[in-house]
Amino acid sequence: MIQTVIIYQGISLIGDYVFRDCYSLNTVLNPPSITELHNKIFSGCDALTHTFIHETISVIKPYTFISCRNLNLIETSQWSPLFSSINGLLFNKAGTKLMGLTNKIGGNIDIKVGPDVGLVIDEDECTTITIPEPVTSFET
Repeated sequence: MIQTVIIYQGISLIGDYVFRDCYSLNTVLNPPSITELHNKIFSGCDALTHTFIHETISVIKPYTFISCRNLNLIETSQWSPLFSSINGLLFNKAGTKLMGLTNKIGGNIDIKVGPDVGLVIDEDECTTITIPEPVTSFET
């Protein structure tokens, strides 16, 4: 069972499904050379509780953290030009597009951001979603 992954400086991309269903993975040490996180990299990594997004990351593909049942904190570098962390959730820098959920929010999601909302939901982890009035559309 893989519990720790150490990625050394020089690796720039983590491709689709790389750590998918590594249930015991609880620590990923990623260097600032990482610029892209692709689809479902950490999907099903139940032991993962915290992750850090360096300022060098410019691409986070959909479902990167889906089904991480114990993920409680997505933290971003204060110098990230593209991403921010608000109450442990991953947003775009402006704080208007929700990009990554954690289990910290429990069973209810009350979105209080601007009209450009991106949301990926694992239906097993969510019971109620409130979409505010400025939101004009959302897609699957």
